[in-house]
Amino acid sequence: MHARVSFYQLQEGADPEAGVKGFRDSIGTLEAMEGEQGVMLLVDRTTGKAITITLWDTEDNLHASAEQANKVREQASSSGQLSILGVENYEVAIEKRR
Repeated sequence: MHARVSFYQLQEGADPEAGVKGFRDSIGTLEAMEGEQGVMLLVDRTTGKAITITLWDTEDNLHASAEQANKVREQASSSGQLSILGVENYEVAIEKRR
């Protein structure tokens, strides 16, 4: 499994709920991408920082989804009043779910 991790900062004076809504509205587009295995949005409402983690079944699907994921990220962050700070790819070495 592989993960794309994106880092964001809420724009000054913006409502944190706008950021959450921006990403919630994009989940359907992500789910339609080949190999998508899940998505998480982490938020710190005190600092305005946010992180998304999308999970992919293979490294090939992670890379193949990059262009479309960039568009989704731009759209979600724009409507959510978030600045994109960076995007990184990782291999998921250990995964434990209940």
